[in-house]
Amino acid sequence: MFERETMQRLLKQKQINAYKHYGFWKPMDTLNDNKELNQMWDQDSAPWKIW
Repeated sequence: MFERETMQRLLKQKQINAYKHYGFWKPMDTLNDNKELNQMWDQDSAPWKIW
């Protein structure tokens, strides 16, 4: 498993970094997520659309 093998090995090698993000975040894992994000974009209400 990724979490048990790869991540543990990287932790031991001190190869993991983290960044605390305070801005907008939403996954795009499903078709519904994709539709929601595209709707936000089309309606000019997407928080990441800053130009």
